[in-house]
Amino acid sequence: EGKAQVPIGLVSQPNAPGMLMATFSGKVYEPGGDFSIDQFSVPYYPYTHFVGIKKPEGDYRGRLVTQRDHTLEIVSVDADGRPVDRSELIFEVFRLQWRWWWDRSGDNLAYYVSRNEDNPYKRQLVSTKNGKAQVHLNIPNDEWGRYYIRVRDPKSGHSAGSVTYF
Repeated sequence: EGKAQVPIGLVSQPNAPGMLMATFSGKVYEPGGDFSIDQFSVPYYPYTHFVGIKKPEGDYRGRLVTQRDHTLEIVSVDADGRPVDRSELIFEVFRLQWRWWWDRSGDNLAYYVSRNEDNPYKRQLVSTKNGKAQVHLNIPNDEWGRYYIRVRDPKSGHSAGSVTYF
């Protein structure tokens, strides 16, 4: 009848940055050697809930001023993009060390954050109401530099972050 059942095993994506697009391709050969190809895509949500963080714009180079209170906006949504209340989101700030472009040592961003997981510059629990929350951050003048700011949802596993210069 021109129909076939094809089992599909999706591989888990534990480090996916967010929603993904799954593309399926199929090629069917006819007895005479000709073939037909078809392709379609569907959204794939590796997390039940997603978080996001928005920092202030900063100056013309994107820098935030030290010794000043900055308000960062946190959001939490379900897989359909609807705002949801989430408790115990983890807001973290990591101070980054300077790197030169030719430095291939172990202080790249991913390694730095995982290496200092238990010792962030700042950590606090955040709860969203109607999918929104605010966090305030003030970096003293004598601690200027680059920081990685992130929010994590430990229940869903999703996180979002941004490198910021103060």
